[in-house]
Amino acid sequence: MNELKKNLRTLRPLWTGLPVLALTTGLSLTAAWQYLRYATPMYESTAKIKLADVNEGLLNTTLIKNLDAFSGDNRTSAEVELARSPLLLGRALDRLHFDLSTYRVGQVQTTEMYRASPFLASVQLTNPKWAEQKFDLRIDAAGGVKLTAPSGEVAQGQMGQTLRLSGATVRLTRNDSLLQARPDLALADHYRLVQHERGHLMDDIAGRLDVTSTDHNVPVLRISYQSPVPQKAADLVNALSAVYLEDYLTMKYKVVNTAAETIGEQIKDVQRTLSHSEDTVEQYRDLKRIVNIKQETDTDLHKVSELKMQRSNLEMSLAAANDLYKYMSDGKRNAL
Repeated sequence: MNELKKNLRTLRPLWTGLPVLALTTGLSLTAAWQYLRYATPMYESTAKIKLADVNEGLLNTTLIKNLDAFSGDNRTSAEVELARSPLLLGRALDRLHFDLSTYRVGQVQTTEMYRASPFLASVQLTNPKWAEQKFDLRIDAAGGVKLTAPSGEVAQGQMGQTLRLSGATVRLTRNDSLLQARPDLALADHYRLVQHERGHLMDDIAGRLDVTSTDHNVPVLRISYQSPVPQKAADLVNALSAVYLEDYLTMKYKVVNTAAETIGEQIKDVQRTLSHSEDTVEQYRDLKRIVNIKQETDTDLHKVSELKMQRSNLEMSLAAANDLYKYMSDGKRNAL
């Protein structure tokens, strides 16, 4: 009995702390669930591009290799650097609407809308310091607009009107196509606008852009980009892939055109050389009075053949005349 009491006394701290442990576990799970509920997930989009094999097809010709400075046995690493270069990234951004970000501001979470924005915004900054700064926007049910600049300056108006601030001009219009497709999407709400500076935007995108080769021996580029907006990730990857392919084809067209021009010039040089050689031979023949023996021989042989045919015809005519003379002589003798 004493032994049992001793064991229970030993386990008493465990029984006493069990409710605290259960409460702590429950609170931790609740906090984790709330975090996952309101945390902004990152979406990744990936595209793969197969490079042309320089050991196969037209790219394996010596002429193309000599004229193409970028043609080599292993240029995958160079293509990786080209695909994520600021030049191609800038061309891709020219096709997208990443310069202006629109957000829906909630009590707990702020979400970027991108193409799901119920309004269309155009921002022209005259104050460069307002780039990457937040414009606070409120739209009421009647279409009234209240815009607060980063400096605290306020401009009010209606949807469709141009709002003028000391450092920016903003125009807001309804996105009727989206509102008709999604009647449940509310226009009246609290929003935020951010006009990006192109250099800062490219640096931010480059930090989440990954361009690698799948294998050292396999000429395949893998382009990946992460964004909180899945459509934004897909659009950037597709635009960058399209720009890269267009740049690649343009470069190859230039190489092929250069090769064609080179071949054409060489053919013209050969034709000029051949014409000059023919003229030189003709002049030498005329100077030395050299005739074409083969041609004259063929002509003489043709004349001989014609004479032989004429002789044969004459012989046949002579034989016929002799026969006729003999026939007439025999007839005269019989008549007498």
